[in-house]
Amino acid sequence: MKITPKKSAIALALTLAFTSAYSFANNETLVIQSSASGVLEGQTAAVSQNGELNLALLQQDGAVNLTDVEQTGVFNESYSQVDGQNNTIETDQADDWHVTSVNTVGDENNINVVQSGFYNQADLTVVGNQNNVSTEQSGEQNTATVSLGGDRNEAQSVQTGDANWTMTSIEGNNNQITSLQVGDSNESGLITSVGDGNTLYVEQTGNQNVGGVVNLRGNDNSIAVQQQGNLNAFIARPLEGNDNVVDVFQSGSANEFIAEPISGNANVVFVQQEGNANQLVAEQGISGNNLVVDVLQQGDGNLAQLGSSGDDHTLTLSQQGDNNIAALMTEGSANNLTINQSGSENFGYVETLGSENVVTIEQAGNANEVAATSDTESNQNSVQVSQQGDLNLVDLLVTGSGNELDIQQSGNGNWVASSDGAAAVTGNDGTISVNQQGNDNLVNVQQGGEGSVVTVVQNGDFNVATINQR
Repeated sequence: MKITPKKSAIALALTLAFTSAYSFANNETLVIQSSASGVLEGQTAAVSQNGELNLALLQQDGAVNLTDVEQTGVFNESYSQVDGQNNTIETDQADDWHVTSVNTVGDENNINVVQSGFYNQADLTVVGNQNNVSTEQSGEQNTATVSLGGDRNEAQSVQTGDANWTMTSIEGNNNQITSLQVGDSNESGLITSVGDGNTLYVEQTGNQNVGGVVNLRGNDNSIAVQQQGNLNAFIARPLEGNDNVVDVFQSGSANEFIAEPISGNANVVFVQQEGNANQLVAEQGISGNNLVVDVLQQGDGNLAQLGSSGDDHTLTLSQQGDNNIAALMTEGSANNLTINQSGSENFGYVETLGSENVVTIEQAGNANEVAATSDTESNQNSVQVSQQGDLNLVDLLVTGSGNELDIQQSGNGNWVASSDGAAAVTGNDGTISVNQQGNDNLVNVQQGGEGSVVTVVQNGDFNVATINQR
């Protein structure tokens, strides 16, 4: 095997010598150290090799650096280059065929690598001062890559199992990145990122989970991802801004939250998905400032979609059951949108364009549908819809401002709409209240003008009310 890490010509020459027929019987160590004349304390290198075909290459420049390598087993390779002062590099390799590459430029950095099992790889690069990196790998064919540029950063990764992968790549100061993986073929990372004071914590238990952020740009962001089960995925691509909080918990199998992008400042995003094959999609992004997003999905096969632009929105979405669909889409500022659904195969869709609108949808039962939309800028509307039962429908188009709608339906097969499709509210400061109890009741509504009032109460079955106000 030929290893070609990003090292000096001396390392390459040693590797070639190691792979020669003569070297196959022995362990190999090469230590190259230099320090400035007149220093009170120079470099310290310690190498312990027990086994066969182990290779250690240490190169230290500067002062008071310590590199300690322990190798037990067969065909382990440790490469270490240090340039600076008061750095500490510790590598412990047990069992067979591990590869560690450490490249450090700066002062007072601490790097620790522990590998056991078979063919684990750690590639660590640190440029800066007072950084701490810890990598622990137990199992087979795990890969950890760390690239830090800056000061006082901390990166910790623990991999237990097989074929896990983690990557940390960030430029900045005072960042903290933690990745804990137990299982097989999990992936986590903070990739091509720039900023200060950011925190990423990823904990994965199970197999083939994916969690991380691609291209973070900003400061003091906090991201926590916990995944239990198999084939769960969270990816934010990119995350841009400052003081954002993203907290994701997924338990089960094949749950997914993909956000492209999350951008803005002081946003709070909480997502909890429990069950199987639940999806939260934010293809248009979660964008703005001072947003609060809270999503809970429990069950199987639920689908939620979010999209926001503007500031000070609150989006709350809860689905409990199976195969429910919900979407919250908003543009403007200070809109408060909520969908709560329990049961199976319910559908809720809210889309607002404007500011200070409040829309709340509550559905309990099966195969109920609510759509509340705006196609022009509308402000300060209040829409409340509550449905209990099965196969109920509310279809609303609100294009005015200052309207209040309170619709309650209990039973099965009740509808609020119009002969043209959606029940249209096109005026301002209007009031609509509908209360239907029973089955298969219908309310047709068209409201326009200023200050119009509609009140409908229907009890029983197969009642029809038609109201047209212009």
